[in-house]
Amino acid sequence: MNGCLPTRLSVPRSPYTVYYLAFVMVCSLAAPALATDYFLAIGGGYSPEGNQASLEANVLFFQQVLRTSHRGPSSTSVFFADGYNAEADLQVADDQPSQSPATDLLTSIFTFGGSREKVYYRNHRVANIAGPNSPDNIKASLARITKNLTQGDRLFVYVTAHGSAGGDRNPYNTSINCWDNKKVFAKQFAGWLDDVPATVPTVLIMAQCYCGGFAHAIFNEHDPEQGLAENIRVGFFAQQHDLAAAGCRPDIKNDEEYSSYFWGALAGQSRTGRPIAGCDYDQDGMVSFAEAHSYAVIESSTIDIPLRTSEEWLRWNSRIRDYDHRRDTRRRRPNDTASAPAVEADDQAILGMTGSISSIADRCRPEIRATITGLSEQLGLKVEQEVTDVFAKFEDRRRAQPMVRRGRGRSSGRRILREQVLDEWPELSDRETWRDSPLLSAGNQEKFLGELKALPAYEAFEQSLLEREKSRHERELAEVERAKFQRLVNALEYAILAENLEQIASPEEVHRFQQMVAMEEAFLSP
Repeated sequence: MNGCLPTRLSVPRSPYTVYYLAFVMVCSLAAPALATDYFLAIGGGYSPEGNQASLEANVLFFQQVLRTSHRGPSSTSVFFADGYNAEADLQVADDQPSQSPATDLLTSIFTFGGSREKVYYRNHRVANIAGPNSPDNIKASLARITKNLTQGDRLFVYVTAHGSAGGDRNPYNTSINCWDNKKVFAKQFAGWLDDVPATVPTVLIMAQCYCGGFAHAIFNEHDPEQGLAENIRVGFFAQQHDLAAAGCRPDIKNDEEYSSYFWGALAGQSRTGRPIAGCDYDQDGMVSFAEAHSYAVIESSTIDIPLRTSEEWLRWNSRIRDYDHRRDTRRRRPNDTASAPAVEADDQAILGMTGSISSIADRCRPEIRATITGLSEQLGLKVEQEVTDVFAKFEDRRRAQPMVRRGRGRSSGRRILREQVLDEWPELSDRETWRDSPLLSAGNQEKFLGELKALPAYEAFEQSLLEREKSRHERELAEVERAKFQRLVNALEYAILAENLEQIASPEEVHRFQQMVAMEEAFLSP
């Protein structure tokens, strides 16, 4: 493979790629004969209790995708949980039939036991790892990779871990939670990337909570006011900088998390083996990173509101007339213009958030168009409707959400049932020893379970559990719908911000945006 990036791109697929070709052709003049893709994967939790099996499954799937879908020279370094340590570090859901049903029921009845998902712990099974996911290891690995990078190579960083929010002074300085409760902060990580050669693209794929803070790695010193970093960086993120992400679970049957959709779109099948098709939105025969991101935005049914770096850049460098697009996702509704910048005279020449959904979608690149039309259909909106209908329906749903019961309005029946249990079997009242009671011996579990269920208060307790589960499910559906509305709003904003950019930004800024989009439209393999 020759060149800096043109070997990774197909025949120009959009005006953005055309603008970028001149840049990458200059890079290709001095590029080595064979370019190499370097992959750095950071996975796992901060302790065994925070190291869920889904994180292991994500890394295993990532390794599988590289084996089956990546072609050409590559080098992969994986840092996962406690690394080579043979001790049990992974939390796994125990889906075997319970051998102690009476004990389980009592655990859910006694407030000092609580209701818990059954789990067990084992050592992780991620092969070919480079060590634990410690900040020192990650920094050292990046330094080693950087020394080997030459023009034409690419650097990929994939994170499937836990994350923490940024502080009040810099809410975008979020973090990756590493093993032994250590952290890598977004600003710190961006500084490590400064040593990557300016002609080597860096692609970030991150799925931890609050990962959107790492999107600011595109800026000098992690600060939008300092302009774009000299280094070429793009990224795709599961969630905004101020929101927790979905997906960390002790079971692996549910693959509803951003990176599984992203890698699955590139590989043509999900983490659980389900075939994936229909995400080649420009129908050029290949799925780009941008298309994989859009597929995740459209299809994932989670609380996530994913973003890409070009979107983050637009929010700091473009405008929509009479509209505030730089809201805080936790505090302001999307159509709230109270804190929008004052309208300048030349603002009348730029587009506002007006027109039909289709009129906006038709002017977009294919993957943004697919996002707008796909989410509109899911949310019961017709593309012929005015964009104001999106906000009206979003607001209606937002106001209706408090009506979804949280199961706190009535007694659960737990207290009454607990009193009946202790009246009947006083020996179970000792918090430290109740599990050792002969009543809970292996041979007596089924018999004692029947006696517990025969208590007068049991039926009301069981009904309360069913109602609470129904309420929880309804609440989750409402949260997912709210997230999908926000994704649709973000896609509409992206479309208009991009269209307004040439009238607002300098030619150099427009050119850098076009370079960024072209990078996002690259492929895992040619």
